[in-house]
Amino acid sequence: MHARGVLHRDLKPEHIVVRASDGQPVLLDFGAGWYEGAAPLTTGALPPATLYLLSPEAVRFLWSSAERPGTHYVFQPTDDLYALGVCLYRATTGHYPFSEWLPADVLQSAIVHVRPLEPARVNPRVPRALSDVIVRLLAKEPRERYRSGAASALLVRHRLLQARDLIPPGPGAGAH
Repeated sequence: MHARGVLHRDLKPEHIVVRASDGQPVLLDFGAGWYEGAAPLTTGALPPATLYLLSPEAVRFLWSSAERPGTHYVFQPTDDLYALGVCLYRATTGHYPFSEWLPADVLQSAIVHVRPLEPARVNPRVPRALSDVIVRLLAKEPRERYRSGAASALLVRHRLLQARDLIPPGPGAGAH
């Protein structure tokens, strides 16, 4: 989608489903999406967003926007990639890198300043290679993340396929 100039801008776990027929993830709800020539959705500093999924750069812009009334954040693919990292963190650890229940100012500060624990340290069943991909997606600086959604998707898929053989089966596995 990024290669076609489309930004989701509200990527979260409930907007990703896995298609039963082939196991491929499908992205839903482009209600806050953007593409070249799209009309603005809001007049605020940020597009519609979920606070605990905002990238550090979006939070920093929000903090400085009071000094520049009328400015609008220019959402980038790296913002979607950060949100993908948050989604993968939740999928592998069972919770978000920073609790959605924190007060807004504390949550924003954590997003900008605190490095979350690596998923493999939270859940030892997460393969190191996949944990490293997630950590890179959650980098505080956008230049440290992957260059594109396609590049990160290929690497995540590759790491997941590698990990499939490394994770021991759960109880009852192989009984079919």
